[in-house]
Amino acid sequence: MAFRKHGLLVLLSLLIFHGPGTKSGFAWQEETLQGEELPAASREKTTVSVLVREGQPEQFDGQVKPAAAEEPIEQQQEPSPKKVPGESLSLEPTSFSGLIPGKSTVEEIRQEFGEPTSSLDQSGTLVQTYRVDPYDRVGVVVREGLLESIHLQFSVSVELEEFCQQLELPPEEGVDLPVTVIKVQERVYPERGVSLLYRTVDDAPIVQQVDFHSIRQRDFQRAARQLEESHYARTLHLARISQRINPELAEAFAIEARVASRVGQTALALNALTRVHRLDPGDHQSRLLQARLWAWTQRKPLAIKQAREIRNNSQVSSLVRARATLLLADLVGEVGQANAALEYFKEAITRATETARESAGKDRDEAILVLIDAHRAVAREIARGDWKQEEKGEAIDRWLGVADELAKQLKSRQSAPPLLDLEGLAMRLDIQLDLQKKFDETGVIEKLVQQGESLIDKSHDELTSGEVHWRIGRALFVAAQIARERDAPDQAIMHGTAAYRHLHDAASPREEGLEGHAIVGGNSFLVGTIEAISRKDHEQAVRWYERALPHLAQPGMERHWTSRGWHGERFVSMGLSFWKTGARDRGLELTEQGLGWVEKAVKEDSFPRRHLAVPYANIGIMYQALGQEQQAREIAVRAASLRGSDDSGFQRR
Repeated sequence: MAFRKHGLLVLLSLLIFHGPGTKSGFAWQEETLQGEELPAASREKTTVSVLVREGQPEQFDGQVKPAAAEEPIEQQQEPSPKKVPGESLSLEPTSFSGLIPGKSTVEEIRQEFGEPTSSLDQSGTLVQTYRVDPYDRVGVVVREGLLESIHLQFSVSVELEEFCQQLELPPEEGVDLPVTVIKVQERVYPERGVSLLYRTVDDAPIVQQVDFHSIRQRDFQRAARQLEESHYARTLHLARISQRINPELAEAFAIEARVASRVGQTALALNALTRVHRLDPGDHQSRLLQARLWAWTQRKPLAIKQAREIRNNSQVSSLVRARATLLLADLVGEVGQANAALEYFKEAITRATETARESAGKDRDEAILVLIDAHRAVAREIARGDWKQEEKGEAIDRWLGVADELAKQLKSRQSAPPLLDLEGLAMRLDIQLDLQKKFDETGVIEKLVQQGESLIDKSHDELTSGEVHWRIGRALFVAAQIARERDAPDQAIMHGTAAYRHLHDAASPREEGLEGHAIVGGNSFLVGTIEAISRKDHEQAVRWYERALPHLAQPGMERHWTSRGWHGERFVSMGLSFWKTGARDRGLELTEQGLGWVEKAVKEDSFPRRHLAVPYANIGIMYQALGQEQQAREIAVRAASLRGSDDSGFQRR
């Protein structure tokens, strides 16, 4: 791939990958299902044995602290994590005919089932089978004299949901997992110690095997991995139970960190990553996430250093090295090193392409995700960069087109993350804003909102819905800015109003950081400004400014959402609307604050002196109207010093 400044960017060939599915499975599943045919689904209800639930709460060490209590990576003010639903712990293994895994004895099994039809003792593990109507076979595993698990195979057709209702298994706790046997799926209930194998016959899921067992950490891990991209609150709950069962398993904390980072709980994620590093220093994927979070929390040099170390480590997998190179490209691009960023993007694409072609299954799909992210990021870099304007649009469309084709491959295999399309549409809006060209955003934002709200309607997970609300709100804010640039004030206000609703409904912990304040506060300020300037409605403007100010007045915002000079200018604008609506004290206060920022920027940041003209004029009038003659004279003297300067002729933006 070659990059030429002021020239057409050469597009990589479209990448199409094919490969076999996963090759491994659970031995007991393969042995049980081999050569067996499932009877046709019966529409008549089948009677099964009454299954009795007995509450047996799992015992945990009370000294084990949750991940959030771990010492932070360094002493730094972080947004406080949002409380996650599902923190209470209630584990109740399900019993079968009064037999409880982990508790019932061999004698109790015999009393319930009678004599076994077969029995095999291997190294202290006793495997027995029984005939119990209406089941085809009941298998029992006993270890050290106690029941370890019960396995039921059916001789009749029983629909999955009906059977789960008879077991009184909470629907929200079931997690469907793919298995390697064709057309077979597994549903696990980690908190209940139940696993079911089922097939779909005539559009009906039919139970084929049921296992009752002790509460197992691996079930929580498998369920959490399956849900971590779609059910954030549920995944965090599962990961935390896994941590309490075995606080020395690094993966449980890694899952928590990944999900917490997705929903903006940065402090929580960093604390979990501290524990991961302690337990498994070789988890480079988690180290890479740590680097990304450092960049988000104003530690970019440290983030670049760690990403570079992972990229340079030949012992790290090619997939992780591709991700590290992509992160490095993003980070150096953010600090203004555009050429270096493009070279890193090229390298990341090369590494990910090789991985995708040489691997299969999850690794192949993960590599394609890297390629999608890289192509979208290059398109964004082109939009920001110093390229020929007439060639930018064509080059951007090509890079985004490749990303879209790769995304279609993942969707065709049902392996695309739920938010993949949403992220792609949001990137298109970001790119159009960076291009600073007039663009009708309505088609893109309508599609994005439709897709996002559909995800919310289907989700019963509070954190997942909140994150989608946040992403919709942020995209609508970008759309509002694009509409303003194309002189469509009514459309901009409509987008901004919708953005406010979604950002409010998100109740996101992201709102507590400077980036979140910039989005929420910036959106309300934008709508207020359009109300004041385009509609001359200062009453409405003030309503929006009241929403914006708690965010824009946060320490650090004078440099985060814009420069100090423009930050001051915006406070002066808000002050004028408050003044015009009769809130004179508030208007004067905001104008004084804004003037202070503009003067500081002129003195320390080389901000043009001409930008002092309007603040001086406004505050002078305010002082005179309030009878503060001394202050008015002092401002007049300072304003007079601007006359004749090189930057006269200033017009208010």
